[in-house]
Amino acid sequence: MFLIAVRSLSNTFQANSVTSSWNGLKAAAQKGMQNITGALCYRNSLLQAIFHQPKIVRWLVQTHKLESCTSDDEQKCLCCAVRGLVVAYWREGKVTYEALNNIDAIFHHHGWRAGSRSGQADPDEQATWLFNAMRESLPTSVFSQFEAFMHVGTTSVTCCLKCKHESRKLGDEERCLSLPIAPRVRGGSVEDYLDRYLREFVQDYTCEKCKDNKSQKERDIRIAHAPDVLTIQLKRFDWDGRKDSVHVTINERLDLGDYRDTGNEQSMRYELSAVIKHTGNAVSGHYISAAKGPDGQWCEYNDSFKKIRSLEDVVSGKNFTPYILYYQRMEA
Repeated sequence: MFLIAVRSLSNTFQANSVTSSWNGLKAAAQKGMQNITGALCYRNSLLQAIFHQPKIVRWLVQTHKLESCTSDDEQKCLCCAVRGLVVAYWREGKVTYEALNNIDAIFHHHGWRAGSRSGQADPDEQATWLFNAMRESLPTSVFSQFEAFMHVGTTSVTCCLKCKHESRKLGDEERCLSLPIAPRVRGGSVEDYLDRYLREFVQDYTCEKCKDNKSQKERDIRIAHAPDVLTIQLKRFDWDGRKDSVHVTINERLDLGDYRDTGNEQSMRYELSAVIKHTGNAVSGHYISAAKGPDGQWCEYNDSFKKIRSLEDVVSGKNFTPYILYYQRMEA
């Protein structure tokens, strides 16, 4: 319990060192991004989604200034390239073909390869690769700030229903909660699938106290540290590449207070801030994103094209299926 509390306090302190203010980020700057190869919709949708999380923007701009870059070659520094793209987006209101071509070359220089001959890839795979590459490029003290406001810290708690003893195990810190949507929850929402993911019953578990291994045990995943930016992926693609397009109601707000672990005093209320959507199948498809800007207006980004949308359009499964969701913490 002590280690869990210490980790939570440390993460909260580091996360709070980065502001989440929209100040200086003007809605008029929001633009689309050219698909320079015809197969980079996955990257454009990801960049639009994360560039609309003020905490990520502030961290990129504040913690990796050009004069403090430690790379042997600043021209090929991944963090400098992403930071430069953020600055171009919000300060200049334009991301040029040259800037996108440059970052594509730098991604390849650092080892990124799309998983198909066509050059298409998955935005979550791109995010995982990007953040891992940034971890390798930045000092631990700097990247730990990112992990503090992006990662979910969990504790696995197994309760014996016979003697009521609780067994606790420190869980991993996860950047993204990947929610299985099979089997179905009839009429299910993100909230419903999240509840099933965080609460389950297990068999063949031996209680540490009464040694019972026959009765059913309840296992909860409790949140010891809640991130400022919560990422949820709906697991629509199986290992065979088949896509599950079942409708899932997207909650505009989530309250995770019921899953709070002891010692966690953070606000657990979240509001939807961006959605990455997909159409097609695992072999051939297209990604777009929608995000809420500094003015509270939702816009859809389809590569170069930007269009104002209502929240109802954003969360609907018409034409494009919601796939990756970003939520920002609401302060109490």
